[in-house]
Amino acid sequence: MFRSGIKGDKIKVFLLPNGDNVLAQDSESELIKLPHPKSGQLVLFLTVKKEEKSQLFEVNQYKAEPSSWFIDDMVKSDGSMNIVTKYDPLYVLLPFFERCSSDKFHIVDQLVDCEHAETVISSLQDKQLEKICDSTTSGSFIAYKYNEQKTLTWLKAKVEQVVKMLDTTCIYNPEEGGDDVVESEKENKLRCAWGMISEYLSDGLKEKLRVNLKISVKRKKSVGNGDENCKKAKVTASEDYSTKSSLQSPKPSKPLSRAAKALQKIDKKGMKSISSFFKPK
Repeated sequence: MFRSGIKGDKIKVFLLPNGDNVLAQDSESELIKLPHPKSGQLVLFLTVKKEEKSQLFEVNQYKAEPSSWFIDDMVKSDGSMNIVTKYDPLYVLLPFFERCSSDKFHIVDQLVDCEHAETVISSLQDKQLEKICDSTTSGSFIAYKYNEQKTLTWLKAKVEQVVKMLDTTCIYNPEEGGDDVVESEKENKLRCAWGMISEYLSDGLKEKLRVNLKISVKRKKSVGNGDENCKKAKVTASEDYSTKSSLQSPKPSKPLSRAAKALQKIDKKGMKSISSFFKPK
């Protein structure tokens, strides 16, 4: 039950993962904003802190139109749902290491320059940074240096995990062949998995991962004499469908009314048009 006086639109609906103790009594949950590893824009994350360790969760909003929620005796007009899924903190840290990809070692606390950096670092497992970095120890300090080859190996394993998931679930929808080169189902699943992981990568790293996975660049088939390529325009949701297209077939003319037919029979020679009465003299 919710406290009296709370309006329905003030309530947010979250779908939480099962088994991650997100709502455990001895844990603290907090919504924070972190830079997205691909765009750099601040997006919503959920952190769950238990003792000195934290877990990081991604928050994605899903909304179907029209939709609403009925909660107890209240109606929430915004039918969106925030889906919470476990998130690898290395994705958040990766852009910082990419920007400092030199021969120098860095202490991770000094390298990661963003709000809630301490929370992200505390969500790392032991030696997890060594999946994308080389490390060295000096006294009680551990310093790290970005290793691109290690990163690509780690990302390749992520892609392979997604491929296995596509093999065991029904969410995979193969692309239509269209004008693109034909791929086997295995190749298509690999491309799909690479695309999903690339949503969290910079454009440069995305391309390097494509090369590492030996995924070909899609080409267009030649048509006609072989000198021209048939290019099909992509239709995106951002297009304005209210504008008229030159490719639309002309609309059939409406039948004339009885008065309009009678007007056509009148001899209009020598008659002035109505607009001529409004011209300056």
